[in-house]
Amino acid sequence: MSDQQHLISVSVIADPDGEQARSLRRWLQRDNKVDTSPDITPGAADPDPEAMSSGLDWLNFGVSSAIGLSSLIVSIATWCSTRASGQRVRVSSDRGPSVDVSRAETAPERADERAAEVFGDRAPEE
Repeated sequence: MSDQQHLISVSVIADPDGEQARSLRRWLQRDNKVDTSPDITPGAADPDPEAMSSGLDWLNFGVSSAIGLSSLIVSIATWCSTRASGQRVRVSSDRGPSVDVSRAETAPERADERAAEVFGDRAPEE
């Protein structure tokens, strides 16, 4: 595992009042795989000051491994599957592109693929 954490930003798509982001935050705080993971640190950094955000629609995490990011993606996808509206969540990294997560990523192999996309070719050591 790498000692260096990378900033992962999570934002709920189509959430103008931030209620879904607050729901997702509560969900992730109750998820033992996320809350107790040594590879995931909630609230690692402030959002990009250039971003057009109200501060209610994003969450930040420090993630030090692809396994940690996969666990976070599975938890997010599971939360999406509990939303009647089929909610989607954008996950982005300080290392590369962003991906949109939906209930489809609850399968571990799909979450692994999405984590690899977020980290690009420079995934942290396992």
